[in-house]
Amino acid sequence: MVQDLLAGNIDLWFGSTDQLPLVRAGSIKAYAVTGEMRLAAAPDIPTFDEMGLPADGVETPGWHGLFAPSGTPREVISKLNAAVVDALADPAAATAKPHRYYGTVTLDASRVGRDAGRIADEVVAHLTGLVGSNVTVTLEIEANIPGGVPDNVVRTVTENSRTLKFKSHGFKNE
Repeated sequence: MVQDLLAGNIDLWFGSTDQLPLVRAGSIKAYAVTGEMRLAAAPDIPTFDEMGLPADGVETPGWHGLFAPSGTPREVISKLNAAVVDALADPAAATAKPHRYYGTVTLDASRVGRDAGRIADEVVAHLTGLVGSNVTVTLEIEANIPGGVPDNVVRTVTENSRTLKFKSHGFKNE
């Protein structure tokens, strides 16, 4: 489907975050995300709701298909079908467990302490409690201050960011 979109054979397609590199390269345009919130990986792409389009009723359920070129010999299709049926009948495949979790949330700036505490208790604690888990929590802060930031606040926030070992931080005159 992506190839058809790139070639101009189709005009519109519901994709996934796998296509973000193509969006960033300008090869395709992402118009909206179907979730309730913008994606952390693509914060510039609005939600359907933000575009004034009702998101309820817009569902993109997941499904998987196995495709072959038209004209593929029947014997090849039969062998592929048998292999898929065997693989799906394998009890290990039926009980496969997910190995990765990801989540993005926007917090109310006036309630960060409360909300971050709940996230730590209700999500992070469950994940870090799993044997062998490797959990990373990243906090991203963006603040726009129309009237500008006073010098004393710039100094305090900059020093606190250093003390708290932020990987990156800074103020811009935009």
